[in-house]
Amino acid sequence: MGDTLWGSIFKKLGKNEIEKFLSENPLFEGLNSKEIKSLSNLIHLRKYKDGEIIFREGEPGVGLYIVMRGRVRIFKSVKEGNEITLAEFVPPQFFGEIAVIEGGPRTASAVAVGDTDLLGFFKADLMELIETNPRAGAKILLRISEILCKRLRNADREIARLSSGESK
Repeated sequence: MGDTLWGSIFKKLGKNEIEKFLSENPLFEGLNSKEIKSLSNLIHLRKYKDGEIIFREGEPGVGLYIVMRGRVRIFKSVKEGNEITLAEFVPPQFFGEIAVIEGGPRTASAVAVGDTDLLGFFKADLMELIETNPRAGAKILLRISEILCKRLRNADREIARLSSGESK
């Protein structure tokens, strides 16, 4: 069943288009064409309408999403129903990477801004890739780790800036 469904989606979007997109994505930097092809068989296309929730804070995290088209806003709900925007992501950026490494509940919510196409790469997909192609899996884990470290450093700088009372 899944092969037929995903096969028709890939035909509509173009499997070559997805492979090209993945090969140019910084997350998959260092993968060769065979590894990209293997990865493209594990990627799941998801389409969202403007304002559609992708996931909510507190829900179980199962994987990361790569923005192929559109924009995604990451936000947290605060007092009295208000929201604060933490980040916005556009192609070819990705978000939700903590779920691939750690799992656990989502730390924020995500919503589509405009019609948005996302490529989902879930923890189960990564585990399958590690089993079938450990070298490619290790390359992806290393890239996720590098990018997580960069984001953590940026968050540390922002916390320090806010704590000191500086403005942007």
